[in-house]
Amino acid sequence: MESKNIDKHLKALELAKKAAAYSDQPEVNDEDFLRLATVAEESKDFFFEVVGDTIVMGLLCPLVYNTSHISAKELFIYSDKPSTQAVRLIKKFENWAKERGAVRIVLESTSFSPESFTRYLDRVGYLQAGTVFTKDI
Repeated sequence: MESKNIDKHLKALELAKKAAAYSDQPEVNDEDFLRLATVAEESKDFFFEVVGDTIVMGLLCPLVYNTSHISAKELFIYSDKPSTQAVRLIKKFENWAKERGAVRIVLESTSFSPESFTRYLDRVGYLQAGTVFTKDI
């Protein structure tokens, strides 16, 4: 794996494994995750930040119902616990998206305590827009 930021990618992998251990997600494949981290880091359409024990990954994509508008979709958020650094990274994700023309942020998954994270999102203007369903096939 070629990467200028191997330490950052390895820290992200460590956090992804912690998140998987607390969720119903399958085990993290090291090679696939590190490849995603490299692609995310090198693409202008991906957001990828790791600070301390917090990671945020996301990407830009068209809104399904109005493809002339761009949204920013969170792919992965994890923090050992809700913290100011987690809040700062989410804000940085919002600013990154806005600078690239996004009109909406979509957050679907977190490994935070759902109650405290929901309270934070309510305070900063997010609206709960539905429920996510998954099925392994």
